[in-house]
Amino acid sequence: MIGPSIVIKGTVSGDEDLLVQGRVEGSIELNSNEVSVGQSGRVTADINAKTVKIDGEVTGDISGGEKVVISKSGRVRGNIVAPRAQGGQMVRAP
Repeated sequence: MIGPSIVIKGTVSGDEDLLVQGRVEGSIELNSNEVSVGQSGRVTADINAKTVKIDGEVTGDISGGEKVVISKSGRVRGNIVAPRAQGGQMVRAP
């Protein structure tokens, strides 16, 4: 978990699921795992993961190997590539 007061700039990678409640700027590479952006999460990064769940804000392209889920509180500005995508407020990047 990346807590609400944490800011990370760079590439986040690994072999575990990730919950972002803070800020990430750069890229998130967890191709075999789940990335969740909590309501207080603010991500300015491309995300590559098996499953992506968005409750906060993401600016960047999202690639979900299985699915991408965007809740009512979730906001995405960027492109989404996934076999399945659900919900939310999707704004296509210019």
